[in-house]
Parts: sequence; C-alpha cells; structure tokens
Amino acid sequence: MSSQDYLSWWPFADDADTPPARPAPMFGNRAPTPAAGPTPPLIPTTPTEDPLESAALREAVQVFANADYLTATYDLNARGMAELYDAVVVPQWSRPFAEVLLSQLLVLPRPADARVLDVACGTGYPTLDIARMMGQGATVLGVDLWRAAIERGRRKAAEAWLRTVTFQQGDIAHLTLPENEFDIVTCNVGYTSFADRSRALAVMTRALKPDGWMVLTMPLQTACREFLDLYHNVLSELQLTTCTDALVALVRGKPTVSTARANLERTGLHVEREVTDRFTLRFADARDFFTSPVIALGFMVGWRAIVPDVALRRLVFNEIERRLNLRSAEEGGLSFEVPYLCLGARKV
Repeated sequence: MSSQDYLSWWPFADDADTPPARPAPMFGNRAPTPAAGPTPPLIPTTPTEDPLESAALREAVQVFANADYLTATYDLNARGMAELYDAVVVPQWSRPFAEVLLSQLLVLPRPADARVLDVACGTGYPTLDIARMMGQGATVLGVDLWRAAIERGRRKAAEAWLRTVTFQQGDIAHLTLPENEFDIVTCNVGYTSFADRSRALAVMTRALKPDGWMVLTMPLQTACREFLDLYHNVLSELQLTTCTDALVALVRGKPTVSTARANLERTGLHVEREVTDRFTLRFADARDFFTSPVIALGFMVGWRAIVPDVALRRLVFNEIERRLNLRSAEEGGLSFEVPYLCLGARKV
C-alpha cells in the first residue's frame, strides 16, 4: 500500500487549523532514545517526600512497566495508583489542557463569592489551582467517580490549607446537584471519558446558574493519529474488515470541534470561547508507548477492543510494535501529536 493510500482512509475532520505541536515529553523530560525494553518513569525519593508514598508510587510504576498491555486491567484504587496519577499522568497529559482552561478562567466574570463545580477532578488538578485563583470568598466542589483520587484530593487540600475546597465521589451523570447553584462549571479532559456525554452535560448545565460559564477541555478526534493510521494500515493489510470498521467507529465517536460545540449548545449553552492547540507525546519505543500510564489508562482499552480475539490481537500488535520500533530507530524515538480543544460556554 502506498503512502498516499495509507493516509487516505481518514474520513473525519483533521482539525488542521490547530497550531503546531509543542512538546510535552513523557516520563520526566528524558530524551527519547531507541532503548531496548521498557523504560518506566523512576520517581526518586527526596528528603521531603513521604517514604511510604514513594514506595507505593514505585510499586504502581512497576505494575505498568511489567504489564501485558494487551490484556492487563488496572485497579485504580490499588496502592500507589493515585500517587502515580499525580506524578506521571497530570504533568504529561492533564497539564497542557488545564493550562488553557485556567487561562480562560482568568478572563471570565468571577464573583467574589463564586461557587465552582469541577467535574472529573481526579486527584485535585486543576481543582486546587482553581480554588487559589478564585480567592478566599469562593468555594469549589470537585467531583469524581474515582475513590482513591478523591481521598488524595482531600489530603492535598488539607495540606495546602485550602478550606474553600470540598470533594464528592460520584458519577456526574447520576448525581443530584442543586439547580442553578454554580457560577462556573469546569471539566478538564473528562468529557471523553463520560459513558453518556449528553446526560453528563445536562446535569452540569442544570447545576449552572443563568449567565454562568462552563469551561471544558478535551482531546480531539485526531489525537495520536500517527498510531491510528498505522493501526488501520495493519488491519487493512491483514484484511480484517470487521476490525477495520470497528476502528473507524471508535474514531468517529471521538469529538471534533463542531460536534463538541453542537453537544454543548443542545443543552442550552451558548459557546462564546473556542481555543485549539496541540502538544506532543514522546516515547523511546513501542513498549514505552503501550505501557505508559497515559496510554494504558486513556487509550488502550478502546484500541485493543478493536480486535476481540486475544491471539489475533497479539499478531496485529506484534506487527504494529515492529513498525513502531523501526520508526523509533530511524527517528530517535516516537512522537504522537495531541490536538485539543477548550470551549467556554454561557448558560442562556
């Protein structure tokens, strides 16, 4: 298959008007090298760190480094997982999105006694930063389904003496929140993880005051397209038509600028702010890519479900690994671009 044919399958919006990617290197800014085998992040212990927390973190790192990424499942409430999220996923995935979200909050109307709801708050980023930005008169409620993350968020807020922040565990789509309660609702990267996006948006909109603002960030449909194109190429060459169709359906379900705007406006919001940008994820080799917490937690479940039969899945991914490692050897590492969107919408 020619290079042109290989790229021609993509039937979706390319979000081509997003700016050039800015680097967000994986695993502690180490330079990508064609290293053999896994290269997990090693989190050094410093005199200011809690030794028990550091040990838990190292245990969690090894869970990912040693995993069979084609079949592994992860207990997010297990020892060290919330710490790993803070140490690895937040700086390498959540932060580029949150920086844009926080910059948008700076220019929105912010009553001195504002009430803010942060949905899919994880371990408290950017929840705690929002609380600092809003000031002592405001209150911030962080909501997330993940129990260990909520517990860690509470500890971090207490350690930072942020008494204006509270956390609640629960699925936003099924929470009963007061109507017209919040001046601002935020959601950093959580939108694509909602099982029922329409219902989650409806609950969030109902909780927002008239003229209140909702600010969301999300990766766009073309995130990690370098991998998706390769995946599609391998499936096509193996004539796995059903799997190819499943991959197209998976991609089609991811947001574009236009579909995200339309979903917000259907709930009674008026989109008034739109920011697009992109950053780059970098890895040493294929193993580094597939076992990284960002990919393992955020993408692999969907990607591997494309090929339900495990034996066939191994065949497909062995070939993908081979080609990725060839590319890594030629280019000194692997790079994957993540275009993303931030929308600011007012309740009318």
